Amino acid sequence: MKAHRTIIAALLLSIAVLIVYFNVQYFEFVNYDDRSYITENQIVKNGLTWKGVVWAFTTKHFGNWHPITTISFMFEYEIFRLRSEAYHWNNLLFHILNSLILFFVFKRITHAFWQSLAVAALFALHPLHVESVAWISGRKDVLCALFWFLTMYAYARYAEQPTLLRYVFVLLSFTLGLMAKPMLVTLPFVLLLLDYWPLSRFSFKQVHQSISKIILEKIPLIILSIASSIITFLAQKDSLSVVPLEFLSLQTRLSNAFVSYVKYIYKTLWPVDLAVFYPYPGSVPLDQALFSIAILIIVTVIVLCYIQNYPYLFIGWFWYLGTLIPVIGIVQVGAQAMADRYTYIPLIGLFIMVAWGIPDLLKDWHLKKIIMIVSATVTIFVLMSTSWLQVQIWENSVTLFQHAIAVTKQNSIAHYNLGWVYTRQGNYKEAVFHYEEALKISPNYSNAHNNLGHLLLWKGKIGDAIKEFRLALKAEPGHDQAKRNLKIALEMKQKGCHARTDFER
Repeated sequence: MKAHRTIIAALLLSIAVLIVYFNVQYFEFVNYDDRSYITENQIVKNGLTWKGVVWAFTTKHFGNWHPITTISFMFEYEIFRLRSEAYHWNNLLFHILNSLILFFVFKRITHAFWQSLAVAALFALHPLHVESVAWISGRKDVLCALFWFLTMYAYARYAEQPTLLRYVFVLLSFTLGLMAKPMLVTLPFVLLLLDYWPLSRFSFKQVHQSISKIILEKIPLIILSIASSIITFLAQKDSLSVVPLEFLSLQTRLSNAFVSYVKYIYKTLWPVDLAVFYPYPGSVPLDQALFSIAILIIVTVIVLCYIQNYPYLFIGWFWYLGTLIPVIGIVQVGAQAMADRYTYIPLIGLFIMVAWGIPDLLKDWHLKKIIMIVSATVTIFVLMSTSWLQVQIWENSVTLFQHAIAVTKQNSIAHYNLGWVYTRQGNYKEAVFHYEEALKISPNYSNAHNNLGHLLLWKGKIGDAIKEFRLALKAEPGHDQAKRNLKIALEMKQKGCHARTDFER
């Protein structure tokens, strides 16, 4: 009977995810990493070759080193070429698989069927996770989560019966996960949390007697995490993705980090105005930072006070805090203040707190079962509806960035990307408008200056185009495209051409 119950639950969960994400099969590649990772990546477009595999393991591409993710794209291109529906379907299948493995792992280590199903359902259906699934380049999120959960499963088996072979499987799945996305660097910390609850491999009352062996077990994993962190930092630094302290002070980073921790919680509870890109604020108001710090301290004190009676609160809270550290912005990579995709793993900590906390909160209520059934039904319906709507935003680049502009402020990245899309579509009027909007927000946006100059050149406004190319080079002296375009524009001006077509003829 229990086996049947598990199969039925897994089937219903899979169907729910399919309903929410079914339309992704009709969606396109978007102008946000998909070009660099797939559609304009010639190595990937050569298919799955030995040369390509070597390149994936030896090259830091686009500020990242994630060979397993890159190889997965090579494999797909080998079979499906550039049929976007195939890439979307594979992301969706990975997400379903992740949800099911998460369910099975928690059911195994906690022996709590309904709580484990609740964690898996929240993970599977929450709108904050739409970005990682509906975005083809989100492959690294769903892949790294797959290996994260497989590592947890392997570790659970090792904890039941510690053998060298079982530990090797832990190391193998962990290593593969790091090569999909380095988000797994915090997994050794999470395994240590699980050692306390629910695995009960040590207690704080007798920590000195039992903790040494458990920490020693984590040392190989920690070494791999450190190595992965170094490789990732160097890759991002080489691609100039790491923002220097002189451009973004440590105080601003810390303030944004504290505020982001609380904003992620807020968006978990009230998932509205989600966007592909959240612009980094010029500065974080002091009152917001202090309020966020106060919230984090209060919750931390509460979970520590109740650690003996409600250990899952401690585990869930520190899972959330710890797994967000690599992406919370202390080492700032890129221009985003936060990102929905960063929550794919961390929110599991909050889901643990909810899944075990609500039944304990209602344990003395006479109508507990009815309340639980009704609240679970309503929650699932709301999550599915909200996620379905969020999925539709990812239909194409226009819908994606128009929505980002609608729900955020001062979003130069969204305006720039819309300008690029409209340029490709031949809608030059809209393209010029969005490039100009991007430059109003970020005057030193070199790519926007260059692309705007290119359009002005085609319209025969050579003097204005030259000005834009020079502004692009002033903002980024090494901008090769701007250099080439400036040279062409100056030659056109010298020859008296009125448009690029005249010059080419």
